[in-house]
Amino acid sequence: MYAGKHQGARGFYVSAYGRYANGQVDYTDQYESVENKTYRMPYSSSLHGVGGGLMFGAQWLLARRITLDWYIIGAHYGSMKGDITAATDLSHMSQAEQAGLEEDLEHFVKLGNRYQLEATVDDRGVSATTDAPFVGIRGFGLNFGIAF
Repeated sequence: MYAGKHQGARGFYVSAYGRYANGQVDYTDQYESVENKTYRMPYSSSLHGVGGGLMFGAQWLLARRITLDWYIIGAHYGSMKGDITAATDLSHMSQAEQAGLEEDLEHFVKLGNRYQLEATVDDRGVSATTDAPFVGIRGFGLNFGIAF
C-alpha cells in the first residue's frame, strides 16, 4: 500500500512479504568426550523455513519505465524445521560419552530460555531434529526495476 498523491507504485509503502529458506550442509566435526577421547562425526543436515512479515520502503519512478525501490526495514516470523544426522559407529563409546554428546548437541541452539534441538545418540550414530521459530530482520536494500 503506497502513501502519497501519485498514482501507481510511487512513494512510501508498507508491504507484506514472504520468506523461504532451504539449505543442506555436510560437514565433519570432532567431539572430545568427558573421557578425553576424540571422535570424528560426519554430520549431514538440512533446514527448511517459511515465514511472513511486513516491510517499509519507498519507490520512485526515475524515468518513464525505470524505478528505484528502497526497502528500509522489515521483520518476519515463521517456522523452521531441520534434521541432523551422523551415521557412524559409536559402539566403542561409553554410555557416559554418548550422554555427554547428546547433551552438548541439545544445548547447541538456544532461543530465549528454550533449547531448540532434540538429539538422540546411540551405537549407530546421531540423529537430531529442530522445530524452532524463523525470526529475522531485513533492512536497507536498493532495487532497480522496469515498469511495464
